[in-house]
Amino acid sequence: KEGATVTLHWKYSDEIDDLAGFRLYENGKLILSEEKLTTKSRNWKSSSLKPGKYEYQIEAVSKFDVKSELSKPRFFTIKTEH
Repeated sequence: KEGATVTLHWKYSDEIDDLAGFRLYENGKLILSEEKLTTKSRNWKSSSLKPGKYEYQIEAVSKFDVKSELSKPRFFTIKTEH
């Protein structure tokens, strides 16, 4: 976390042939799908976030729509700048 911006990094095997990409959830809501987070994606940076609490989780998705378990949640708090 840097100021009001969050950067996430993840590791995933490059040897999974049917990987379509990743889905990113913010506070339980899908915000990015495998169309944007492709098989080569291993990081994501938010835009400037409003003050509040944020929870992020990632899941891998196959070309056949088989989903991995959601990652362990990562929690961030964005505070109001004084």
